[in-house]
Amino acid sequence: MEQNHNPAKGQIDDNSIKTLEWNEHVQRRPEMYIGRLGDGSDPKDGIYAMLDGVLVMAVNEFQMGYGKGLSVEVNATCAVVRDYGRGIPLESVVSATSGISVGIGANPKEVTVHPVKVTNALSIDFYVASYRDGECSWAKYSKGNLLEKGSSKQRAVHIFERNYRPRFLLSSSK
Repeated sequence: MEQNHNPAKGQIDDNSIKTLEWNEHVQRRPEMYIGRLGDGSDPKDGIYAMLDGVLVMAVNEFQMGYGKGLSVEVNATCAVVRDYGRGIPLESVVSATSGISVGIGANPKEVTVHPVKVTNALSIDFYVASYRDGECSWAKYSKGNLLEKGSSKQRAVHIFERNYRPRFLLSSSK
């Protein structure tokens, strides 16, 4: 239970500092990451920024010469993107899809929340699976909170041995 704490004007103490989890920050200030929230009726609505963030990963695989195929399914409440590229390293599925990243991209000192992680934090149901060489690693989240994770040895059912498949259901509220 939070206590009322009013430090003297201009003073900061331990009780006046609140630390947020990575997904709490995204949920409290989604506009910082996806622009306006909206309801999907306008091309500037955040759902399209979320889908774009996931698609960028697939496009990057093609630009780097690793992409072999791409499928996208979108309906009123769910989007599924599957890129047939290298796939996330199996041990890294959870860390690649949640939390804050440091040292990604051109600036090794940059702290960022990756677009896929933003999509995870704002989705009521976010599922990601990575398939590599006959093995699969997956994770299921709700609003950025890990619900389940697992792995299995299974032959890929598609012609490409390595791929990445996020699926997300949209949250109707912050």
